[in-house]
Amino acid sequence: MLFKFKGSVTDLHLILKELQIVGKFRKRTNDYWQYYAFSGAVLNFWPRKGTITIQGPEEEKAEMECLIVNYAEDDNFANKDAKWYLKDKK
Repeated sequence: MLFKFKGSVTDLHLILKELQIVGKFRKRTNDYWQYYAFSGAVLNFWPRKGTITIQGPEEEKAEMECLIVNYAEDDNFANKDAKWYLKDKK
């Protein structure tokens, strides 16, 4: 699944903390960031275009995707300033 997120790296980090996805951000080349979750999933974020992809072991990747989809579709979370767009890669 491809995600689009119109917010900053800081906004995304706060959301990941709120979702209790524990890990660490690292700035990479080509103007993108990677979030290494302790679970083994890796979130890639290109702030300029707002693109997010998730990689890693299937189970951990699916879990992170599920948490993000649920967050994006739930209006009860406090930090809803940033816009989410969910899109199948198909």
